[in-house]
Amino acid sequence: MTDASLPDASPIEPAVAPTGLRLWWEAARPRTLPASIVPVLVGTAASDAAAWTFGGNGRVADAFGKTTADAIASAAPRLNWLAFALAMVVALALQIAVNFANDYFDGVKGVDTAARVGPRRVTAEGLVTHGQMKLAIGAALALAGVAGLSLALLVDPRLLLVGAASGLAALGYSGGPKPYASAGLGEVFVFVFFGLVATLGSQYVQDERLSSIGWVCAVAVGLWSVALLLVNNLRDIPTDREVGKRTLAVRVGEDWTRGFYLSCLMIAYALVLALIPLAGEGWLGLPLLSLLVVGPAFRIVSKAPIGPVMIGPSSSHTAGAAHIGRIVRMCWGKEVRRAELYMRGSFASTGAGHGTDKALIAGLLGMSQDDPRIRDAKRLARESGMEVAFYTEEVAGAHPNSVRIVVSEGERSMEAVGYSIGGGAVLLHKLDGFQVDISCAQPAIIIMNKDVQGVVSAVTSYLSAHNVNIATMRLHRDARGGLATMVIEIDSGEEHVDTQTIKNLHPGIVRVIGIEGES
Repeated sequence: MTDASLPDASPIEPAVAPTGLRLWWEAARPRTLPASIVPVLVGTAASDAAAWTFGGNGRVADAFGKTTADAIASAAPRLNWLAFALAMVVALALQIAVNFANDYFDGVKGVDTAARVGPRRVTAEGLVTHGQMKLAIGAALALAGVAGLSLALLVDPRLLLVGAASGLAALGYSGGPKPYASAGLGEVFVFVFFGLVATLGSQYVQDERLSSIGWVCAVAVGLWSVALLLVNNLRDIPTDREVGKRTLAVRVGEDWTRGFYLSCLMIAYALVLALIPLAGEGWLGLPLLSLLVVGPAFRIVSKAPIGPVMIGPSSSHTAGAAHIGRIVRMCWGKEVRRAELYMRGSFASTGAGHGTDKALIAGLLGMSQDDPRIRDAKRLARESGMEVAFYTEEVAGAHPNSVRIVVSEGERSMEAVGYSIGGGAVLLHKLDGFQVDISCAQPAIIIMNKDVQGVVSAVTSYLSAHNVNIATMRLHRDARGGLATMVIEIDSGEEHVDTQTIKNLHPGIVRVIGIEGES
């Protein structure tokens, strides 16, 4: 198949390098920003001002020592929206400064490289200069400083000391002669500043005092933030160890890091339960509903091998990309010498930034989705002599995380379309134009045959004679008497099925492909 037969395809490279505001938004790591938004919201909600503003309770009366409704109303606090807004600006600006500083220092020191798997780091990729990133760090810190100064003048000048400590901590996380992120102290920083300081500070700017409820909330938020960092550092253990970055995860190892992560979340949720009797408000148990979302994360971090599947929604699709590439290699039946990859949807728009291109190549090389060599896949492909070309392709109604792969050698070619459906799971949608729609979560057999009598019975009789249990079976044909496919998923653990023997069962069988299950 040649490019001429694909008029909608275009080279992928120009589409995946953001510029201007999009580039800086990516560098700010928007997926991490809830870690600074949440403590401000929680701390504000824990204040007596918020309690009274949104329908107060006994805590307000206790705080003022009043006994009548009129007396309480005369002295009850009201939410200070300006203080809330300034606190939110300080928190967001400081986190963006931390993210920029981490991008800069890890890029300069070689901790992050263009070969890393996961979200792109703009300094390491050379998308911004060192000078530009320094200016961005300074701008974020300046914004935090202006907002913090305004907040201190509005509420309490002593807040300037808290702000100064937060700014220095932001720079010391990745910068300086002894960055504490590399000394195994990153989790301490996150717990103190993204948990205690941000949450209690947000309560203080409303009430000018702290409460037991505020402390419980602050510890819970801090533990959630620590859990977020632990997942990141667990994923990066191989690369951090390689460059000498001694995070806590590197120091204690994979198993202890997984256990620490689970412990942080369990304690945080226990504290949420404790809030209900402490505050006397049943609705405070609503955060427990987030367990419906956190549950899958528990399972992934507990059992999944270190790799792209841990990075999150976008990069779990990167793990899926490796899976798709590996399945295509299985279908091809031998080493891939030439491949054209037509990226669709978010694979096209963000694939290079999340390492999807490397993961697809790694799969075509036969690597699994947790193989640490994925980051070097492009180099390994060149060394092996594999020719790879990437294109974008717009197809109406196409799955948002999909790719069409054409492999060829001489006169022979094969085309496959695969989807990543999240968490490293995939769906092989089409093979040489035939709809197959298999999850590849268990072993499968794809049989391409002429639409003639006797093929189905020959195959099923063979499987029955060999005690192979069929899980699902689907038949497709393009026309009566034309070409057809038989897609059979079999139970894991069944004895080996000889595809060549199946091919010889009936003269109408053209090709048989066996796919290994991933479960």
